[in-house]
Amino acid sequence: MELVYSIYMITLTVAVYHLWLERNSRIFQQKKQLQDALLRRITQETYYRASLFSRLAAYLNRLDWYLR
Repeated sequence: MELVYSIYMITLTVAVYHLWLERNSRIFQQKKQLQDALLRRITQETYYRASLFSRLAAYLNRLDWYLR
């Protein structure tokens, strides 16, 4: 259960960060990113950050949820 909680927390943190970047980009630079691209960036960074911890990396590999 601790592994699932850790992945949720990493995902939440990464999602908030990337949504904040997207918001600032839209407001200050008038640039928009496609939703699919934003979701892919969130997924990739979540996988990367979780893979820095060996127990989380093993759990992610068992889930095989990484977006290809």
